[in-house]
Amino acid sequence: MSHELLGAQLRRVDAPWPDLLALSVAGRGLRGVLLIGLAPAARGVGFVERRPVGRASSPFLLQTKRCLEGGRLAGLERPDATSLRLIVERKGARHALEALLRGTRGNAALRGPGGELIAALDANDPRLAALAAAGSGAALEELAILRERGAELLGARTDVALEQQRAQLARDLRDAERRLERRLLAIEQDRARAEQVPELRRHGGLLLTHLHALGPAAAGTVELLDEGTDPPERVAIAIDPMLGPQRQAQALFDAARKLERGAAIALERARATRTQLEPLRELAQRVARAQDAAELEQLSARASEIGLARAARAAPGRRKSQPARQPYRTFAGSGGRAILVGRGKEDNDRLTLDHTRPHDLWLHARDDAGAHVVVRLERGEACPSELLCDAATLAAHFSQARGQPRVDVIYTERRYVRKPRKSPAGRVLVEREKVFPLRLEPDRLRRLLEAER
Repeated sequence: MSHELLGAQLRRVDAPWPDLLALSVAGRGLRGVLLIGLAPAARGVGFVERRPVGRASSPFLLQTKRCLEGGRLAGLERPDATSLRLIVERKGARHALEALLRGTRGNAALRGPGGELIAALDANDPRLAALAAAGSGAALEELAILRERGAELLGARTDVALEQQRAQLARDLRDAERRLERRLLAIEQDRARAEQVPELRRHGGLLLTHLHALGPAAAGTVELLDEGTDPPERVAIAIDPMLGPQRQAQALFDAARKLERGAAIALERARATRTQLEPLRELAQRVARAQDAAELEQLSARASEIGLARAARAAPGRRKSQPARQPYRTFAGSGGRAILVGRGKEDNDRLTLDHTRPHDLWLHARDDAGAHVVVRLERGEACPSELLCDAATLAAHFSQARGQPRVDVIYTERRYVRKPRKSPAGRVLVEREKVFPLRLEPDRLRRLLEAER
């Protein structure tokens, strides 16, 4: 049975979507695109006038292009009702492009002149062997039927793409919402620690009240009578032998003050996080109601603007590979300049030793364990005062001095920081250091924490 497409030249092979092949053909006054749909909701063979535009070539598509483009259609077969075989003759050799149009996922394969498998979307699919052994079967439908089917196929594929894009953006927004909810939970847990303040102050006061009876060398757990309660009760208090009663009392008062300041900062962070959650949830509702791809693109752009979800601009189904984990967090300081903060002890070493240049600025809270902080500078550039203050604020916040109103932060060029052999993780030696006497500004800290990239 003759077919109008037989003898047509195969000008171009594309895959506008991962599950749609588009073969541009021309000949005998005929010009158009033969479509092969593999998606369950958009499956079949059709013919359209214009080539759909989509994603870049995959390895399978590159092999198919090399073997088929420029050849002529020498056979159009249906081994069975749910498969297709195109025979393409090029430079005296015949190749077969086979398509499976059944199951939860279709498949396509390219075979050489001897029937050998050259490439496939899923080379491990056992259905390919059965298809290779099948005969020619029925002829392909007439072109008029293919034209009708082509419009239906593109319409169905557009609907599939719309739902894939909607689902992807919804997942991104949901992931962002969960991250913010986890952050809010952690902030609330920090605020809950402020409930310890009365007890810390009570223990500190009891130690000072009974200081004359305890003596300067008292250590271990002691029981002291609290006469401020009705009736008076005995309270067990642990004394660090390295501190003694008086310094232990001071440490308890310091801890109480730190918790109070931390609670105030946590309150502001909680408000900021809730402020971020509101537009995120509203955006998720709008995504669920979106009617077309253009509206989804606008919502995707809005998600990127507010920094809460990745824009779903790529073709549906194509996820970007996950980047390698960085040993630091990045915050936007004054002028939008990046400030790098180590994530932990081992990460501090990686940041300082592997991700900096000799002329970068290095900071750390003085006499307190904490994160290494780096500001990348150009050679010979002096760090602007506002940027220096931002970096010092982060160095203090990500250290054991967090919450204290005044913190000394040391800084120097990275070239003057070295790692002694066999030293513990995060331990470095610093030379030519300068001291930045930081006075905590809650508004500045809040701005920096909200500007994490």
